[in-house]
Amino acid sequence: MQLAASALIFLILLIWMIAAQMPRRLVVLFAAFPFGASAVVTLPSLGGASILVPNLLAVAILLVYFTQKDALGRLLAQMQPWKPGFFLAVLIAVAMLLTTITPNLFAGTVNVFNAVSDASGQRQIQYLPLRLSATNVTQSLYLLQSALVFFVVAAVLRRYQEPQTAVRAIEVATIVNLLIVAVDSGTHAAGWGNLFSWLRSANYSILDHATLSGVRRVVGAFSEASSFGYFTSGLFGFWVMYWIYGGQRKFSLVYIIALMFALIFSTSTSAYAAMGGLLLIVVAQGVRGLFAAQVSPRQLTLLALGSLLLPLSVLGTILALDAIPWFYSFIDQIVFSKLDSQSGVERGSWNREALNVFWSTWWLGAGLGSVRASSFVVSTLATIGLPGALLMFAFLYSLFTQKTPSSGPERAIVSGAKTGCIVMILHASVVASSPDLGLLFFSLAAILYAFGEQKNGTPSSYQRT
Repeated sequence: MQLAASALIFLILLIWMIAAQMPRRLVVLFAAFPFGASAVVTLPSLGGASILVPNLLAVAILLVYFTQKDALGRLLAQMQPWKPGFFLAVLIAVAMLLTTITPNLFAGTVNVFNAVSDASGQRQIQYLPLRLSATNVTQSLYLLQSALVFFVVAAVLRRYQEPQTAVRAIEVATIVNLLIVAVDSGTHAAGWGNLFSWLRSANYSILDHATLSGVRRVVGAFSEASSFGYFTSGLFGFWVMYWIYGGQRKFSLVYIIALMFALIFSTSTSAYAAMGGLLLIVVAQGVRGLFAAQVSPRQLTLLALGSLLLPLSVLGTILALDAIPWFYSFIDQIVFSKLDSQSGVERGSWNREALNVFWSTWWLGAGLGSVRASSFVVSTLATIGLPGALLMFAFLYSLFTQKTPSSGPERAIVSGAKTGCIVMILHASVVASSPDLGLLFFSLAAILYAFGEQKNGTPSSYQRT
């Protein structure tokens, strides 16, 4: 076991968590999420797997939660039949069962792309016959932990009924993420070098020096721009819709603008696609509000600005493509030539082989951690098969069909959490390598579940006793 320098971050957050009380410990948990490539320890016995700051702090909050009275009962209450928690619990059980059986059942019968540790301990993508490996264990544990975080966050929020604590937690995650970006970018621009390299200590391929048309790609405390874009797009989606629906957090608009620029300078094609999807959601909801005569003043303002700025933006882009060589090169690399790039070709081959695994394993999948893909949909099919994909769909459908409260602070919070989750799924559909959508996604989903309303109009809340 090797201790990383970024373990200091975990120690600070752990002390903060111990000093805090529920439900404010959720704020500490969210503060850990931006450290997506910050390792606490590396485990050579598990193929060089890194235990990251967010994951270890999630373990800490789970342990603290289960010291409370009636903790198990409150957690099980989130698994009411035919509700999102129920489908998620069944999904985890089925995924674990398939991962236990299928890697051995289909071992050697099909080749897969997967991450394998080389002699130096670095993980590389290799094309090898299917077999049971350490990644089956680590990926199963990651998905199990994400589900447990969903149940615990939902249980805590339902017990204490403090919606503003949920907003404060997302705000802290946003501030930490933006501070890392600001300091990292500022010190690099000042010529002081890569001072935050110690934060990106996970045993991954760290792409923090990459540039595109001379622009340094923003990665925050993540391993690459795509991972940073995935996390940041979820926060961006939350704050945009939270602000539109009247959220009263003081700096909401500042967060929206800062996150937008962070996503732009990540130069991640998948992040741009997610932002485009968010724009369509905002426009669609605004138009629907106009026809129903229920449009909010902020929606009306955005629609008016969009109607004015969109044509000007399109015209400006066309003129810039013709007049500015570096801008044309930039757009060409992130849009027009993306599929023909080395990364695009490589990711395309992963998806083709992953779909072949799905068919070759009789639609059962090869188990969590067995297959490398570059799409949430494809990776779900290839790893947990059709049974897992149907359960994942049932979980997401039951989650997103909860009604948004018609008034109160919960309206803005639920709208923001739902949109943040949708934007993250859009992003994951392009680049995700696993069915595990991550701690931020499942935490936003828990906020949506805790403060949303069921189809019969009653709050989906486990009331405080």
